[in-house]
Amino acid sequence: MSHRDFKFTNDLVIENGDIAIVRNANATGQAIRDRLSTFMGEWFLDLFFGPDYRDKILVKNPRLDVVSAIIKDEILKSVAGTFTDFDATINTTTRKLTLSYTIQTTDEVISDIITI
Repeated sequence: MSHRDFKFTNDLVIENGDIAIVRNANATGQAIRDRLSTFMGEWFLDLFFGPDYRDKILVKNPRLDVVSAIIKDEILKSVAGTFTDFDATINTTTRKLTLSYTIQTTDEVISDIITI
């Protein structure tokens, strides 16, 4: 099944005067990054879209196993597949979460490294 979406960074991307389109793994990866960069309650059309950063992740002494479970669940809301690799690290000094993952879907393999 072909997945496609408008290409965007923080805004729509225009290439040669047309709105750029991303397809397949790139579109799925973009959907995952979009979901993970949105705080739950931030998007007015779906107040449950995105991780609950405020109450479950951006807390004092976050538990990595809990954070990983939340993030994996959010990723699987964007793509149907199985994790073949997943790693999460929290830098407590900078309060940044770095994720690396690989997911096998029926059609493709999706890999990415994201820092939130």
